Amino acid sequence: MTTHTMTPNLEERLKKLVEEHKALKDEPLLLAVYYAPERNPDDIFLFEVIENFGGGSLDEDQTLFEVTYGPTPGFPMAAGQLLHLVMTHPEELEAAVREEWVLAEELRTAFRKNQARVLFADKHKGQHLLSLINA
Repeated sequence: MTTHTMTPNLEERLKKLVEEHKALKDEPLLLAVYYAPERNPDDIFLFEVIENFGGGSLDEDQTLFEVTYGPTPGFPMAAGQLLHLVMTHPEELEAAVREEWVLAEELRTAFRKNQARVLFADKHKGQHLLSLINA
């Protein structure tokens, strides 16, 4: 099974997208990570921890919020390729790591396999959350 590789062009586009998300003041971005899980190896995955995301509630089904996007003029991709945006808030991430939710474990596995790259981490909360993921 092949895993998608971070190219300089892709990294630049993802960093631009992350910068746009950092500009949102109502829901401050705390952590953004590109990762390449084993599923959907041709797709692009971006994990974000956002303060106040989803009203601060925990998902009853123990599933982090994930949405997929196809290519757009601002974020072109190969035919059939999707961008998976996985989002959560700090409290939910802590629960997801502690309780080993599937998408949290997917992200932790990507870090262990050196298939994840931090694109942004807030100096305080972002770094703390990153340490939880990598514990």
